[in-house]
Amino acid sequence: MSSAAPPPSSRLSALARRVRSAPGYRRVTDSVLPRIRGNETVVDLLTRLVGEGGRLGGSSHPLVTTADVDVAGADRWPIVIVTLDDPDGSRPATVEEVEAVVAEIGRLQVRLRCFRAVFLVTGDALAPVRRAGHAVELLPDPADLGDGQAVRRHRARRVVSMTDHYRAWLVLDVPVSQGAGLTRSQRELLEALPAYLADQHDLHDLPTLPGVTDEGGTGRVPAS
Repeated sequence: MSSAAPPPSSRLSALARRVRSAPGYRRVTDSVLPRIRGNETVVDLLTRLVGEGGRLGGSSHPLVTTADVDVAGADRWPIVIVTLDDPDGSRPATVEEVEAVVAEIGRLQVRLRCFRAVFLVTGDALAPVRRAGHAVELLPDPADLGDGQAVRRHRARRVVSMTDHYRAWLVLDVPVSQGAGLTRSQRELLEALPAYLADQHDLHDLPTLPGVTDEGGTGRVPAS
């Protein structure tokens, strides 16, 4: 009768000893790893692959942040995806309709100072969002995808992919071609973020988010 296999912890310990004794191990730990940690592109790639813990607001990505909210700690704010397309719409959104929603998001960012926005748009909305300084991703022309079902499938996959990639906390669908702005419930979701971040800061002793979790920050006063 064969003996039982060693437990996983024993096998891992043996493997670790062999790795530490391998030629070049010291060079990797003393030279290569510090270079990797100092390379933002490599760190960002690894973060997307294996996730990231210990950050208030989720993963940090090198996103564009508008000038009005480009403050210390903004790279750790939660990410909110805002879709401006309308797969059921009969016409493209006008520039004015897009600008109105983008401006509303901007005002909420300035007031709440606790979230970054990434927009998903069709071609007509790209320029207004970029002018406002937001991160943005572009949907292909529906004519290039074929029938309406293909358009909806592609859109759904893009939203899921963006939610995963950016570690987004919220997805807000705003069909601007219908003349829609943010709904009351969508604004309430955004307004709930500062106090939640402050609670998490207190519960888990996380790093302070300036302007949000410190004294007088948006997470310490009731949302207006």
